[in-house]
Amino acid sequence: MTENKSVIILGANSDIAKYVAINFYKKNYKLTLLSRNIDQIRSFLISQKISPETIDLIKMDLKNIEAFEIYYKNLKIKHDIVICAIGELVSSNDNLNNGKLDNMININYIYPSKCLEIISNNFVKENSNKERIILGISSLAGERGRAVNFHYGAAKSAFTVFLSGLRQKLSFSQITVITVSLGFVKTKMTKDLKMSSFLSSRPEKIANDIIKCVEQKKLIFTPTKWKLIMFIIKLMPEFIFKNLKF
Repeated sequence: MTENKSVIILGANSDIAKYVAINFYKKNYKLTLLSRNIDQIRSFLISQKISPETIDLIKMDLKNIEAFEIYYKNLKIKHDIVICAIGELVSSNDNLNNGKLDNMININYIYPSKCLEIISNNFVKENSNKERIILGISSLAGERGRAVNFHYGAAKSAFTVFLSGLRQKLSFSQITVITVSLGFVKTKMTKDLKMSSFLSSRPEKIANDIIKCVEQKKLIFTPTKWKLIMFIIKLMPEFIFKNLKF
C-alpha cells in the first residue's frame, strides 16, 4: 500500500520531474513539489487532468539554502522519498564569464548537494527505523570529460561523487541513496542540441525508469543502452579518447 507514503521533488519544474510526479500521483503517493515556477507546474497538472489542489505546491527558489533548511526542519512529518531534479544544462561553448560559471556549478552541484545533506541530516536526527529513499538525478556527462560540455560534466561528476559519499555515510541506516545518471533526453533543456533519435529518449520514458529504480532501490543509467556505451567509453585510453569528436 502506498496511500500513506509521501514524495518530495526538488526542482519539480523540469520535464522529467513533472512526469515523475504524475507517475507517483497515479500510484497514490502524497506529493510535495518545490520550484520557483509553480505556475508552470500548475498548468502542466491541469493539462494532465490533475487538480493542482490535490498536490502540495511550494514556491521556493532553492538557491536560498537557508530558507529551504528552515522549511524542511519545520516539517512535522518528513517525506518517505526525496527526488532531486535540480540542474541546468550548460555547454562549454557558452560564455561562462561574469559569474555564469559559478552559477552553473551552483545549480548542478552546490544547491542540490546542500539540500540533500539538509534532508539526510534531518532523517538521521530523527533516529527512527523508518525506511526512506533519496534519489539524485545526475548525468552521464559526469562520467568522462568532453570538450563540448566539460564544465557541466565536472559539476555533474561532483554531484555523482557526492551521492556516492552520502550513500556510504548512510549505509548504516534505513536510508537508501540512489543515483540516476541520464543520457540524452529530449526536454526543454536540450531543445537546442542535435541528438541522435537512437541514443535519446523522451522524459516520459525516463520518468518510468526512475519509478522502477525507486521500487527496486538500484542505481541506473538511462536510457539503458548508455550503460554499455559508457562502459566502452570509460575503457578507452586517454590518447584515443582525446581525439574523438563527439
